[in-house]
Amino acid sequence: MDIPRARIFRLAAATGLVLSLNGVALLSAQASPREQVQGLASSDAVTIPPTPETQPAPTTSSSLAPTTTVASTVPAPTSTVAPPTSAPPITIPAPAPAPVAATPPPPPPTTPPAPQETALQRVERAYATGIPAAWRNAIDIRLEIIEGNTSWAEGGGRIMISRSHAESKFDHLVDVVAHEFGHQVAFKYGTGAYAGAAPKGWPEPANNPAEAWADCVQSSFTGRANPSHGLAPCGGEQLSWARNWLQNVPSA
Repeated sequence: MDIPRARIFRLAAATGLVLSLNGVALLSAQASPREQVQGLASSDAVTIPPTPETQPAPTTSSSLAPTTTVASTVPAPTSTVAPPTSAPPITIPAPAPAPVAATPPPPPPTTPPAPQETALQRVERAYATGIPAAWRNAIDIRLEIIEGNTSWAEGGGRIMISRSHAESKFDHLVDVVAHEFGHQVAFKYGTGAYAGAAPKGWPEPANNPAEAWADCVQSSFTGRANPSHGLAPCGGEQLSWARNWLQNVPSA
């Protein structure tokens, strides 16, 4: 194979060998640079570049430029992540006001106790309860309280009620007052044959007719039988006659 000369030369120069070319010795790689090879035609002259010698790199003290911090001009990446959705606001109800204690209603007005009734006032009340108004108007009566347990009636309209009777049950007090009033009827409208004699025509009993007449007046006015002095209750013909006669107040 015919190898071009220039290529052969470059190969020899690279290997540092001395070659013979047409009987003419070529320079080795250590020959001075750019020396033309003799024997070559001018057109074949080759300039061999010097082989660089391997020399240690000079140790130099270099001043490094101060390290500077260059502000990054790269814009911060724009986040494409959607911001978190905030939870809807929670409305906390205001605390309920403390319950207000209800004002208790005022106590109902208390009725002041009635003044204590006296014994005489109680007797007067019994008199108005047991005696019809027409008879109360027919005879003037004066009521009195006496000590003891025996009540009396005297002429002139005086009725004396014992404290014992005045403080007894009210119905019993009414019966006592009506009995004594029966004596006042006899005093004014009786025959006068004896003290407390009944009006003319009344069928008298044989025993204690004055007290029997008073018992019949009491039963006629109150509708109750409450005999006195151990007598039998007023009844029968005596009671019916007394009721009929007492229905109308006789003229004076």
